[in-house]
Amino acid sequence: MKGKFTALVFGLALTVAAVQAQDLPDWALGPQMVFSIPQQDFANVSGLGEGLGAKLLFDPLGRDWLHLRADLAYLSFGEGDFWSYGMATYQTRNESFQLTMGPELGKQVRAFYFYLAPMAGVFNYRSVTSLYDYYSGLYGSKTTSSQTNFGWDISAGFNVDIRIGPRLDVGFKYQTINNAVKRSFVNNDADGYIDLESDATTIVFTLGVLFSLR
Repeated sequence: MKGKFTALVFGLALTVAAVQAQDLPDWALGPQMVFSIPQQDFANVSGLGEGLGAKLLFDPLGRDWLHLRADLAYLSFGEGDFWSYGMATYQTRNESFQLTMGPELGKQVRAFYFYLAPMAGVFNYRSVTSLYDYYSGLYGSKTTSSQTNFGWDISAGFNVDIRIGPRLDVGFKYQTINNAVKRSFVNNDADGYIDLESDATTIVFTLGVLFSLR
């Protein structure tokens, strides 16, 4: 039974690939689920990011291979631990609001439309940091910071016409924003605060649909 189900799924995939799809519409809009995997230093202070987004496409020249694109997304990252000052543990939770724009270059191949999009825009990161002191067993200072930076990302992926109305859209992004995340910690030795900044480098996966607006 499992073998028959696998063969059925494979057959449906081949059928979709064999269909000659319509061109991508001049205007398209679609909601997305967004997942972000922190990289490098950012992975030390944040867990997996999850959120929602939207993608808008516009064809200014009436040609299928070039669109202007805008992406909007909200992400909430899981907590990450940053160890310092002996037995103290710092936990940081980050949130991100992102608005990026740029050209999208694409190519229709049967039912699939493959694309590549260099983009830039505004990235806002909000950090909530809490201190747990093992000596006292209590949570200490909790600081919230927010800052906005300009940054860039490179996006690649495909959407496919599955003949039910909207297109299924799958995308990947690599993005890095210099000194995007700022965290403030209590320095008991100096009786004050210290600020640490780190780049927000992430690999992003998006899954959504595209609706024609023309």
